[in-house]
Amino acid sequence: MTMSEQTRGGAKPLTAATIMSCHPNVLHPYDTIHLAAEVVMKYRYRNLPVVDDESIFQGCFGIGSLLRMVLPHAAVMQNGLDHLQFLSDDLSQMNSRFCQHQQRPVSDFMERKVKTVSPDNPLIDTMLIVYREKSSLPVVEPHSGKLVGMISYWDIGQSIMAVRHGGAGGE
Repeated sequence: MTMSEQTRGGAKPLTAATIMSCHPNVLHPYDTIHLAAEVVMKYRYRNLPVVDDESIFQGCFGIGSLLRMVLPHAAVMQNGLDHLQFLSDDLSQMNSRFCQHQQRPVSDFMERKVKTVSPDNPLIDTMLIVYREKSSLPVVEPHSGKLVGMISYWDIGQSIMAVRHGGAGGE
C-alpha cells in the first residue's frame, strides 16, 4: 500500500516507519570528536545517531554538542551564566577549546537523553515530537534498542511534497 492509498483511507495507519530514512549515517561512541565534527559540518547535520557495534542506539551527537564544546564553561554548566558579553573570546580561542577535545571520543560529549520513537509510532505524533524537539528523531526498535532509522524535517517535507506530486510513497 502506498502512502497515497494510506492517506485516502486505507486500512494501514501511517507510522514513523512510513517516512523514516532507513540507513542514516551514524557515529560510534569511540569515534573522535574530530571525525564527528567533519561529518556534522560537511553534511550540515543537526544531530547524528550514535550506535554501538551491534547498532544499539546510544545517543546523539550534533551541532549542539560542538557549540557546547567551544563556549566558555561558565555558560554551559548547570545554572550557567545567561550573558557573556563581558568576555572577549575570539574565534581562535574557541578553536583552541575545540582542539583540546578533538581526539576525545564522541561518547564524552554525546547527548544520552534523547527522545526516540518506535517504527510503529503514529506518524502525526512523530511529527509533533520532531516539531517540539526541534531536531531529527531516532527511530529505535523497542525490544532490541536497535536504531532502524531517523526522521528529519526534510524527511517529513519530502514525504508530504512527494504525495502532492505523486512520488515517493505514492508511486
